[in-house]
Amino acid sequence: MRLLYNILFPLFFLFSAPFYFWKLHRRGNWRQGFGQRFGRHDDTLKQALTGQRVLWLHAVSVGEALLCARLVEVLRNEFKDWALVVSTTTTTGMGELEKQLPPEIHRIYFPIDLAPCVAATFNTIQPDAIILVEAEIWPNFLWRARRNNIPVILANARLSDRSQQGYRRFGFLFRELFAALAAVGAQNENDARRLSEIGCHSDVIEITGSMKFDG
Repeated sequence: MRLLYNILFPLFFLFSAPFYFWKLHRRGNWRQGFGQRFGRHDDTLKQALTGQRVLWLHAVSVGEALLCARLVEVLRNEFKDWALVVSTTTTTGMGELEKQLPPEIHRIYFPIDLAPCVAATFNTIQPDAIILVEAEIWPNFLWRARRNNIPVILANARLSDRSQQGYRRFGFLFRELFAALAAVGAQNENDARRLSEIGCHSDVIEITGSMKFDG
């Protein structure tokens, strides 16, 4: 399955690249951190993280970035001896992280799910744990985390009927990925049920409410 995915996804990315780069250009400020999307990071980041335990949080775009900033505020007190790295996918998300996070929190762009890009990013950050905030599931990213024995937590998880149907349709790929999650914080009972049905182990799912509405 991994071999097939790593054959098909590069082809899909190649054909969708014009649209991908057009979206980056339309959002503006796309040159800053562009190489990070392909796993290229300067030595400053690696040196700053060397010798520290690292917690990597991922927030896809603006909404998740705002929630992640709240989460970071709490986690800084709980993980005082850890370095925190927050990633996002969009330039608008990065703009929010720049505004919301204190300067000592490292901010990067999430790598495109090409195996070499993901591996390079992991080699730079070397995380000890990962938290995904309402994030979509990327196979190479989760495969790399599992290969490195890094626990992955899904926070503030929600799953619509439509998304559940999509994951079920490709259950041969995604079921094992959901099953590998170390912990899942679902927003409500319906989300918990849907997540369990697509592969998450029920004993790792907790109903934590919505970070947006319940704090």
